[in-house]
Amino acid sequence: MVIIRRALEEDKIILANFYRDYWFWNNTKVDHEYMIILDKKKLLGFSEIKNFNNFIAEIINIYVNEDVRNQGLGDGLLRASMNYIEKNGSEWVVIQQNEALENFLFKKGLQLLKDIKVPPSIREYLKEYNNSTTLLCNIPLFFQKGCKNKKSMG
Repeated sequence: MVIIRRALEEDKIILANFYRDYWFWNNTKVDHEYMIILDKKKLLGFSEIKNFNNFIAEIINIYVNEDVRNQGLGDGLLRASMNYIEKNGSEWVVIQQNEALENFLFKKGLQLLKDIKVPPSIREYLKEYNNSTTLLCNIPLFFQKGCKNKKSMG
């Protein structure tokens, strides 16, 4: 049975050992949270989350093992990550665009910063991000409407 859940401390060791040779892996961080996909005890994927404050968080990595892609696990992982972020008080999530995730994230309704009227309450937190390569989503709207076709979220 496949489950998606927040990684426990002992899971972080498994996570680090499993992905240590992958280009995107940079060891687990104390101030980051991880969501994992497990089938029994086999690791199928993960996301890495950095919470900034009660307004906004960043999903730094989303990865599903190549041999189990196109089975809805990426969608489940994204939704579980956003649910976790929202339950911990943030309404917004940013994700740095990358080629591998670009189509997936656009299909899920995330939009580039340059295409969104950013609310004043989070502008300060977004200054360091590139407007042309950073995706933003209002989490309650994501769950309500999938973020699609929203030009103004404030």
